[in-house]
Amino acid sequence: MPATEQKKGLRTKDIHFIIGTLIIYGFGYVCPPFGGIQPMGMKMLGVVIGLIYLTCVSCPILQSSLIALLAFPIHGYMDVSTLLTKWTGTTTTFQLVFAGAVMLGLKETGAMNVIAKKLLSAGFLKGRPALLMLMIMVVGFIISTNMGGAPYFLLFFGLIDSIADVAGYDKDDKFIKYALLGMYVAAYGMFLFPFKGAFAVTVAFFNSTLQPYGYAFNNNLYMLYDAATFIGFDIVYTLALKFIFKPDLAKLAKVDVATVETFREVPDHFDKHMKVAFWSAIVCIIYAIICGFGTKWPGFKVWGALTVTFIWVVPLILFSIVRVEGRPVFNIAKLTTDASLWTMIALVGSMTFLGTICTDQSENMGIRGAITKLFDPIFGDMSIPVLMAVLVVFVVVITQVVHGQVLVMGITAVIVPIIVSRLQAGDAASPTVILATVSQAAQVAFLFPSGSVNAAYVLNRPEMNKKFLFTSGVAVLCIFMVWQYVILMIFNILFSGK
Repeated sequence: MPATEQKKGLRTKDIHFIIGTLIIYGFGYVCPPFGGIQPMGMKMLGVVIGLIYLTCVSCPILQSSLIALLAFPIHGYMDVSTLLTKWTGTTTTFQLVFAGAVMLGLKETGAMNVIAKKLLSAGFLKGRPALLMLMIMVVGFIISTNMGGAPYFLLFFGLIDSIADVAGYDKDDKFIKYALLGMYVAAYGMFLFPFKGAFAVTVAFFNSTLQPYGYAFNNNLYMLYDAATFIGFDIVYTLALKFIFKPDLAKLAKVDVATVETFREVPDHFDKHMKVAFWSAIVCIIYAIICGFGTKWPGFKVWGALTVTFIWVVPLILFSIVRVEGRPVFNIAKLTTDASLWTMIALVGSMTFLGTICTDQSENMGIRGAITKLFDPIFGDMSIPVLMAVLVVFVVVITQVVHGQVLVMGITAVIVPIIVSRLQAGDAASPTVILATVSQAAQVAFLFPSGSVNAAYVLNRPEMNKKFLFTSGVAVLCIFMVWQYVILMIFNILFSGK
């Protein structure tokens, strides 16, 4: 058989795609209305279930999202003009393109590698092995804000291998296992900024779910909470390494990170292009944070007119025209093209509209009322502390086998009506903190590859055998759940109602 000849017949993924499509378009016609859900609500509930199914079985996101979006006018829920206006006209779509372009430009200069090298070669780390281990994870969190996926893991897994080689660790030493796991959890800096990448999609979904209740997702509070959660966990994890798991950290005392192979070819200082790209990103981020405080700032109507969406356009235009050392810092055409991922844009649309479906109060839907009726008897009498404990444990455990983004989508539609009812009853709760917790707890998945796209990177390492994962790995998850719950309750009280 020629090497290029394709195997005929339906693949498993094709069958899943057919099943998901049938659910999206046929559920409302086959399944009779129940629980107060109206005929139109049943059709749109089929869209929700079908898209969740397609995502769970790892069907292509772009095709799955577009199939779901096509169902809106076909089912008569929304005409094409309204659909396109609300989809492509959202600020999230343009944030994905322009913020993504600036961050991509920063990454392409190599500045993030220089930052990692400078931070990890600081003099105060030498001779302090536990502090060095902590700093490696904190730097991993910082770098992953702009370097996710394969580039991140190639850099930091390579760094761990280089350090192990210099320090004299054997390949089967448990230090390497714990260090790799620590770097995996540290990678969740990639979700720190709510205006870029995959988390911009999640924020759009959160806002569409909260909007009918008069709330909005607070981006600044989210960033503070996310940084506190994961950097705080880096500290907790380091203490656990020193006092509970007790791998041999002492060998790290003789390591000079600046000399390890991973950083041997990395410059010691920024060049001019790196400086321009770095400060462009920093200024835009600071501007976005200030804008998050709204009109309270003097002169906001003038200087805040660009908003979080269009501030990113300024450095892209400026430094594609102004040349540094004879060439532009940003190739605006290439960067915006590379950052215009239709997969993410389609996902923004489908996610946003799914939130709208689940919270629609119109008489011809009934999904929102049905959700409330179903779960209020279960959670209605739980205190906030008990409800939050159940939420954290449930999300962390389930996301080990169910993709985190799918889980977040499903849990949000359930938890928002419950939290809003608690706020109306006078309980202390923060919708932003609770939804952020759902997202954060759904990210820490490494026992099975189905839980996270990134899980494959750590699970493909030969050191991460099942014995380690289901003993020490489970213990790490338990420590994370306790930490997540503690910091959730602190932030929930401090920022109630926000």
